Amino acid sequence: MKNATNNLQLSLRKLTVRLVKSKIFFQNFLLLSMIFIVIFSLFAIAFFSLARETIQKEYTYSVKYKLEETAKVVDGHLHDMRYLIASLNQNSMVNAFFTYQQPERIYDFYHESIQQMLSVYTHSLPSVYSIYLYSGISETILTSDEHIAQESFDDMYWKDLVSTEHEDIQFFFRSIQGHYPYVLSIIKQSEINGHHSAIVVNLKLNELTQLKKLSRESYQKVYWVSDHGELVYRYDQAELTEPLSIIPELVNFNENEYTYTNLIEDSTTPYIYSQIHSDRYPWSYVMVTYLQEYTSLLNNFLVAFILILFALISTVLLFVFFLCFRTFKPIYNLLQLFQKSETALQEDIYSHDEMTYIADQITSYIQANQTLTTELSARLEILNQTKLLALQAQINPHFLFNTLSVINMQQCKELGYTHKLPKLTLELSRLLRYAIESTDLVVLETELEYAKIYIHILQERYNNKPKVHYNIEPASLSAKIPKLIIQPIVENAVFHGLAGNMNENSALTLSCTTDNSFCILSVRDNGVGMDKEVLENLLHSLDESVPLNNNIGVKNVVTRMHLLYSNDFTIKIESIKGEGTTFTLRFPLSN
Repeated sequence: MKNATNNLQLSLRKLTVRLVKSKIFFQNFLLLSMIFIVIFSLFAIAFFSLARETIQKEYTYSVKYKLEETAKVVDGHLHDMRYLIASLNQNSMVNAFFTYQQPERIYDFYHESIQQMLSVYTHSLPSVYSIYLYSGISETILTSDEHIAQESFDDMYWKDLVSTEHEDIQFFFRSIQGHYPYVLSIIKQSEINGHHSAIVVNLKLNELTQLKKLSRESYQKVYWVSDHGELVYRYDQAELTEPLSIIPELVNFNENEYTYTNLIEDSTTPYIYSQIHSDRYPWSYVMVTYLQEYTSLLNNFLVAFILILFALISTVLLFVFFLCFRTFKPIYNLLQLFQKSETALQEDIYSHDEMTYIADQITSYIQANQTLTTELSARLEILNQTKLLALQAQINPHFLFNTLSVINMQQCKELGYTHKLPKLTLELSRLLRYAIESTDLVVLETELEYAKIYIHILQERYNNKPKVHYNIEPASLSAKIPKLIIQPIVENAVFHGLAGNMNENSALTLSCTTDNSFCILSVRDNGVGMDKEVLENLLHSLDESVPLNNNIGVKNVVTRMHLLYSNDFTIKIESIKGEGTTFTLRFPLSN
């Protein structure tokens, strides 16, 4: 047991020493660490920006909603005052006051009854400063406290404001006896028997419930701005009307906007500016909310986010270290295998690059059998060529470049929802997705579907040319083939056969038929065609034994079909100079 423990400790010590000297370990560790840190940093920046934007929108919407509620409540209260005035105007005793010189002869305790009614209204509504009834016949004023002659009443300033030709309810901002508090006078004037009468309700603006509640909060201010661009209400207002310039935040007021909300961050104290025009009255409500709470929340969120990010990066670094350690351990074991012998190897072997040392050892063993080395090299060459062909067939750089050029041209011509560009982009996306899917074998029906997409993209490039004819037998659609078999042949037909002389008569014919248990797939163009020598060179280049040089796409098709169907697959190419070329593929219907 003791010996086993000692051996384990010795192995770990050797592994640690090797780890410290390993270039591969540190290169992989640094590379993976940088990749993960960059990914997490980008994710963190995006997430923080999104969270910050979400918080901003939440606060902005909250302020806008609060102002809308304020406007609704205040307008509703003013509507209630109009209703109160309308009720007074319909009251028989009030009408008697407006109509008769001495209405007390008609009603017992007349003045006391009206005053009691006015007193109830005045004291039950905190925002009501006073209510006057003015009779032009008797030239007297009746309030909740007194019945007095017009010339003895100390607040007749409102009478100079009222238009005698206007019998609807009128609104005026004014002061009582020339000093604060300022009131909003709601006046209903009418003419009875040639004499003017009026009902006057004076509202204390600073006692309106909603405005009073909001004004108690130090971080938000509420203002009224008239349609003439004057400040007619703010908490502790100094003058009856004030210019907007007295409040720096009101520089954002936009008289052309019905509703407007914006977050202002270019000042020392960020704030949300919101305005909404009254639905019924000639003024706008403005709310300025200072964002100390928002700033504090954002700072706290930033600190917490940085701590979490730091913890994540630390965890990732530990994970990367463990991953690199696990990756290096097999290499270490392999080195130990090569180094194991009856006599210890020289210590300077550790100064060599590990992978170079392994490559030298493998090469020395392979050289013992030259035949095996030659065969292995040939197989590797074929494998590399096949991989290259497969990648180039799946995503042809020329095809991508040309397609993007088409999209760019279409963007320059016209934009709009019904524009063909979205459809073209979608088709390109579907084609690329199909190219990189892990599935190798597909049914011919699926391959045809994406081949049509590719052909449509080519037609967009050449202004709806060439014309395409399809001759598809339903029985052939179930044949299994490697994906992206038709596309290289169509590409070859268009670019080498038709593109040089593309016109209205240019045509492409794609046929899928059956012959007993075989599927016949052909692509024909009526392009420039090939002479006999060029055709022979093409057929020669498709031979597996010929090195890869040109005709990459078509050779890729032939190689992949041979791998799948072996000798059951044949390809036939027919071409006549000036008349066109036909590619015919013959392969089994099922595999």
